[in-house]
Amino acid sequence: MEVLKPFNTRTRRIAAGETITEADDLSPHRIDSLVAGKFIGAPEKPAADNKRRKA
Repeated sequence: MEVLKPFNTRTRRIAAGETITEADDLSPHRIDSLVAGKFIGAPEKPAADNKRRKA
């Protein structure tokens, strides 16, 4: 997820343009609240597998 606006966590300052993952410690923030506040872009969803199964 890309950081759109800078914000602080308990341990570091996250700058705009950085890439973060769900494994990063963002406390006291939650990913959904950061997305809602437009601090980070929405998490990328895995691509759907559109291949048909053969019977």
